[in-house]
Amino acid sequence: MHAIRFHTAAIAIICCLSWLLVSKAEGGVGQNRMVKRAKCIRQQRADQSPPSNTNPAATRTRQYTRPPISAGNPSGYPPRSAEFTDDGVNLGVVETPTDAPSASPSSSVVLTSDSPKSTAVWKASPGGGGKKAGLGWNEQSGTQWKQFLDVPNNQFGWTYNWASSRNSDGKYPEGLNYVPMLHGNQDNHPAEWETNKKNFKDWHVTHVMSFNEPDKPKDVGGSGMPLELAVELHKKYFNAELNKEYKIVAPAYSGLEGFKSWLKACNDGCLYDVVPIHFYGKNVKELETVLNDAEKSFPGKPLWVTEIGCIAYGKETSFCTDEEVKSFMTEAVEILQARTERYSWQGSFATFDGAPDNKNNMMQPGDFKINEKGKLYATAT
Repeated sequence: MHAIRFHTAAIAIICCLSWLLVSKAEGGVGQNRMVKRAKCIRQQRADQSPPSNTNPAATRTRQYTRPPISAGNPSGYPPRSAEFTDDGVNLGVVETPTDAPSASPSSSVVLTSDSPKSTAVWKASPGGGGKKAGLGWNEQSGTQWKQFLDVPNNQFGWTYNWASSRNSDGKYPEGLNYVPMLHGNQDNHPAEWETNKKNFKDWHVTHVMSFNEPDKPKDVGGSGMPLELAVELHKKYFNAELNKEYKIVAPAYSGLEGFKSWLKACNDGCLYDVVPIHFYGKNVKELETVLNDAEKSFPGKPLWVTEIGCIAYGKETSFCTDEEVKSFMTEAVEILQARTERYSWQGSFATFDGAPDNKNNMMQPGDFKINEKGKLYATAT
């Protein structure tokens, strides 16, 4: 093979040299000789290129590392299918797992393209402004929850409402990241999810939440699903289609042990990107203990504390006073800002579970105006 290629190349070179001598002798270059010269050059290039069957299975790849969270990149990373363009053509995206935990959540993405002209462009997800504090609102909040955004220097970057639609009145605040949730398999949640997910891209959704407290019954806000069903339905709704489009927040159990049980039952078969935590207590040191456990158990996974309040549940519920709530909130938010990707106080409404002794509400009953705790939460860092 090499001898044949060498012989062909020598002939091509002799051809070109002969052409140059004739051209010089005639003092010009005619159209016929221009064509012959082009053929010589093409022959040379063809002989110099590697054989096409050297490695027929080879595919050109380039590796990118997602950037850490910043003001310009509020989610820390775009969705799993963050758009890359190759002359207007979307490229495939494949997750590459990493074993090493890092201070800032990151992961690797490998692009594959058969085009030698490929130029990948990262299109970051809009919304959020890099702020970690969230607002959990519900039907009781109506549209009044939006007044939290009028507080000067507020820290709000995202919201959720235990549902899959953000259109309480058709006017959702621009630039505020909305995170839809499939609450569970009860009522109309699955049907609404199937309808609303068509709007996720228009809503600039970057993350989707799996079930709310499958280990708790419906009458206390849970989705009330046996472990096996929670695994089966998570795979059904989140493993297939949505994992290619958005980052997945795992089901939020009432405690980390419940989440660990779900993960064990998944047997490595459930896709998720974020570990959600619900914490209720009266001592911030207990919160730190839970975060320590989560960081150790799920290294490298971003943590979201999607429910937190100053209240101790047990055989007898122990409520905090207004002043205790403010003190707990101030200390807790400082910890959450430092150790989590996102967090949300429970909650931005006037009453909490219909319990008048629960002082965690951030809106006043009656006129639904923001109270002092709400103003404190809005600006706490």
